[in-house]
Amino acid sequence: MIPLRRLSYHTTLLRRNGLTLAAIAAELNAISVRLSEWCEEQGGTLYWIKPGKQMQNAYIERFNGSFLREILAAHLFYSLTHVRQLVNEWMLDYNTQRPQQALNFMIPIKFKQAA
Repeated sequence: MIPLRRLSYHTTLLRRNGLTLAAIAAELNAISVRLSEWCEEQGGTLYWIKPGKQMQNAYIERFNGSFLREILAAHLFYSLTHVRQLVNEWMLDYNTQRPQQALNFMIPIKFKQAA
């Protein structure tokens, strides 16, 4: 068994573009506080997803997985214009041609016509 030893703690763990991890954490905390304030002002509720509990936000996780598989992992991008073109085509297909579970597995156009 390898003996464990106490590690010393440092306030500067990481530097990225001149920012320390502590500075980044402080900035993220400020964004989090402002987001909470904005939600309260709008009469909304902000729900935080618990670490390791991605299924608490299953719709977004499914979208992220689809986008990763079908765009990011499937293509080599040659320019920002190329990325925009592929993403726009994918969004059009995703939002108009795919059956949606929330619409009883109908495509949005058919659902709209049936209403």
